Amino acid sequence: MYSFLDDPLSATLAAGLAALAYLSSLAVYRLYFHELVRFPGPKLAALSKWYDFYYDVYLKGQFVFKLQELHDQYGPIIRIAPDELHISDPDFYVEFFTKQGPQSKYAWAANRFNNGTSVFATVPPDHHKLRRRPLEPMFARAQIRQLLPTLQEKIAKMLTKFRTYQAGGQVLRLDRACVALSEDMIFEYGFGICREALDKPDFKDPLHEVLVQAGAAGVLSLHFPILPEDYQRAARFALQDDENIKSRNPKAHRTVMLDLLNDAELPPSEKTARRHLDEAQAVIGAGLSTTGWAATVGIYHILANPAIVARLRDELYTMMPRGAKREDCTDLDWVALEALPYLQASIRECLRLSYGMSARNSSVTHKEVMYTESAQYAALPPNGSDSDSDNKRPSQGRTWHIPAYTPVSMSIPLVNHNEHVFPNSHTFNPDRWLGPNKVPERYFVSFSKGTRMCLGMQLAWAELSLMLAGLVRWFDFELYETDARSVKMGSDVTIPVPASNDGVWTKVKAELD
Repeated sequence: MYSFLDDPLSATLAAGLAALAYLSSLAVYRLYFHELVRFPGPKLAALSKWYDFYYDVYLKGQFVFKLQELHDQYGPIIRIAPDELHISDPDFYVEFFTKQGPQSKYAWAANRFNNGTSVFATVPPDHHKLRRRPLEPMFARAQIRQLLPTLQEKIAKMLTKFRTYQAGGQVLRLDRACVALSEDMIFEYGFGICREALDKPDFKDPLHEVLVQAGAAGVLSLHFPILPEDYQRAARFALQDDENIKSRNPKAHRTVMLDLLNDAELPPSEKTARRHLDEAQAVIGAGLSTTGWAATVGIYHILANPAIVARLRDELYTMMPRGAKREDCTDLDWVALEALPYLQASIRECLRLSYGMSARNSSVTHKEVMYTESAQYAALPPNGSDSDSDNKRPSQGRTWHIPAYTPVSMSIPLVNHNEHVFPNSHTFNPDRWLGPNKVPERYFVSFSKGTRMCLGMQLAWAELSLMLAGLVRWFDFELYETDARSVKMGSDVTIPVPASNDGVWTKVKAELD
């Protein structure tokens, strides 16, 4: 018996009509019947994640800026995908990530780097807790203090190299120097090896560039999961044995990966080769580019403001007076540096303007979330411009009921540039963290908050304290053909990428006594 499906043309037409019917019904459901339909936002975002794809892939990392535009239009809570909400409200950041009970990682966003067994990408909260537990002691403050001799050794090597630039009148690319120090530090602590990035000519090492490229591939892999092997290749490149990697074992200090391997409480399933490769990727990515970038951002802004340099140096003189210099940098004592309020406030500004992770933090709560718009939005008039009046910005102070298991995201750059909390937010101003009217601690979110906040906070803080103190106290720099575009985020590839890739260039004018 004849069937029209036996005709290839008819079969193709039938398949096309079926696909069209499915897509049409899906569009109707998402626009009019989905449980998130009452939340404001652009219709195109409610229809498809292709909205996100357009800004982050086609326009190369621009969605973080589009988010700010959308919040300016629609208010503090918006629907940015068929199933995802985004909130821009600094007062709710801590509330959401610390007080809403168990949270899962948003699976769609978690495995962008194809390292799904790492702590960073683990979705279920209980499994995340299991994997994070053995790492927490390795990044605790007491353990980081044991690393200070190693860090002082790295700082001393960097400053010694600066002397050659000063003596030869050469121009120094300071951003590469900062990343090189972070690279050598994280490899030595993470794996007991050193890539000797500080020894390379002009501190030039391809690893940071590889990680940036891998980050861009990771953004693409959110939409096309077949692609994220690029990040695996980046990790293997980082760990390969070549003439630039010198074994430093046995080390006096412990190493992250060896401790993880030897943890007696972890089951064998958590000690596979893939598990360790995934965690190695996360350790490298989190410990290298983020801290080096924070130091770069801070040093640029400090050097661009002579008054800040002078104030920092005067404070450092109280701890390291003139004529008492130690070539091995053992006078750079982290505990003593923590007692210098202006230095610590400057580090907070380094971290605020470098963001840590620029991609939005997404989480899924296991219960309904109630979000009430904070007071700062009450003074702002509704200004939604969508042709559908129901999609315009609602009256201020409204309480929203977010359904359980809804992915909710918040973005560190949007918190750090909220003008109600940080007036003139793009200005490097350490004083905003000092005095009786200082910014409250709850708004410091560069390491995020809650059970999934960055493990490496203490290591980053130690590196930044010693790096900034060493550079400002012992050398006088002058920026060379460099402007703010070299440290201002121009795109988001999970980590921020500057608007200009020309780097931060300086002249080493003098070594101070």
